[in-house]
Amino acid sequence: MKNFCKKLIAAALLIMALTALAACGGGDKLTGTATVVLHDGADKVYSVNLGETDLDENDTVLNLLEYLAENENLQYQINNGMLESIGSLSQNMSQQKYIYFYHNKEADKDVSGWEAPAVTYGSVTLYYSGLGVNNVKLTNDIVVYFIVF
Repeated sequence: MKNFCKKLIAAALLIMALTALAACGGGDKLTGTATVVLHDGADKVYSVNLGETDLDENDTVLNLLEYLAENENLQYQINNGMLESIGSLSQNMSQQKYIYFYHNKEADKDVSGWEAPAVTYGSVTLYYSGLGVNNVKLTNDIVVYFIVF
């Protein structure tokens, strides 16, 4: 009985170790295009072929912004998890001007009752985000849209 318990414990530890290693690995590689739009009069559009990056399905919009900062010189500032500026857009709390974050991931839209109405970019419906840029996971052909209201 002692040997059986030892073998059972060893097998359980092995399974836990293998599960931990699998969880630490990268997600599936993305192959589509990520589009980031800064709406400030005329749109400033960044288009990223995700297949040419190291970004995967575990990465977030924040990782995409980091990629654009490194490769396209996109400037942005985050303070306490809140996007304060991106490109030519910046919020001004004293004038009640805020950066609104939209994307085409319906599953991550804001459903709080305080959400802003959906907008359309080209033929794509974009939803006001219920999550921050550091929580919205990337998908193939994601469209991300920033505007100040």
